[in-house]
Amino acid sequence: MICENCGGEHDGSYGSGRFCSKACRGAFCVKQPKKHKNFEPYECCYCHAIIFGRNALYRHKKEKHPDMFEGHSWNAGKTKETDERIAKGVKTFHKNMNDGKWIPWMKGKHLSKETREKISKSMKRAHNEGRAHNIGECRWNNEPSYPEKWFMTVIDNEFDDKNYVREFPFYKFSLDFVWKDKKKVIEIDGEQHYRDEKQILRDKQKNEFLKNDGWKLLRLDWRWVFHNSKEAIKQAKEFIDYDD
Repeated sequence: MICENCGGEHDGSYGSGRFCSKACRGAFCVKQPKKHKNFEPYECCYCHAIIFGRNALYRHKKEKHPDMFEGHSWNAGKTKETDERIAKGVKTFHKNMNDGKWIPWMKGKHLSKETREKISKSMKRAHNEGRAHNIGECRWNNEPSYPEKWFMTVIDNEFDDKNYVREFPFYKFSLDFVWKDKKKVIEIDGEQHYRDEKQILRDKQKNEFLKNDGWKLLRLDWRWVFHNSKEAIKQAKEFIDYDD
């Protein structure tokens, strides 16, 4: 392979294979013209005002649109079907991949046997301990939230059937409380389940998967549970302990 900076031949072992070393990659980047100069005009995606300078645009969004800007990326909830910029980026990505301009850094490379065994042992241990981050996208540390801890106490004190599983992997999802023998599920929904568009769509998909698989689901809104705990406990207990 040929280094794009010095033009020398190399074995491609460094990075994506474009450069022979870290020094050449750094030297190449320094020589490239800056795409975004601090005095160039930018358009605010919220009010469409023209702001000169990327730093000034950041300050403008933070001061003028705090509710929309704080904690949210510009592309949150958008797809290539709904936003022209994302569609353009996806098209460019696929074109560069197909043309060979962009090469995945792992292409042509192989992990050593020692590294593969180390990863395998770590993942097996994480799965056995129920904290693998790729099981139903559950939390890495598998720590229950306060509503879940409260409901676990309710189960221990009030339920006849205590044979449940928490954070049960189901397809690409994770279920809060599952009684496998009865094929029943109880989900404790926090505020994000009613405000976050991605979470709302995910819950709808989860509901469909459960329905198609013959599961029965009870969703409890934590805000309602907090103010109506006795009624919520009664409803959940009847759902689990009494057969339909």
